[in-house]
Amino acid sequence: MLQGAGSLSAAISRKYQVLAFIKMFYLEHGVSPTQGEIAGGMRLSKQRIQALVRQLDSEGLVRRVYGKRRGIMLIGRAKRFSQVDALLQLQDNGWRVNVGELELTPPLPIPSLPLPPQLDHIPDVEIGVGHGGNRRHG
Repeated sequence: MLQGAGSLSAAISRKYQVLAFIKMFYLEHGVSPTQGEIAGGMRLSKQRIQALVRQLDSEGLVRRVYGKRRGIMLIGRAKRFSQVDALLQLQDNGWRVNVGELELTPPLPIPSLPLPPQLDHIPDVEIGVGHGGNRRHG
């Protein structure tokens, strides 16, 4: 095994974990996260997040807008939400995903629609009903 390969692998996966965090934050909130929010969400130092965001910027996956608090913009291929991202999101929300069969099963129990309110209806008392067809004329 190459010396230092473990740290290289960890750095690569951390970078893509940051990218995934940014994507999910965009998806959930409609705005980019701050570097402080990424650091808090990933339990890493803000300095580490700054370095990882710089790497993503240099690779063309994000663009940093300097002077703007929420200045991390997804660009290029990072802006697309892949099929795998979508399937993972569904799994996180309780769906069963069978990739081999291309099958999705919604979470159980499926929330049912609300029932319509019951009507006040007493069939034996209403006029013309329940008395052999005899109608009361009045």
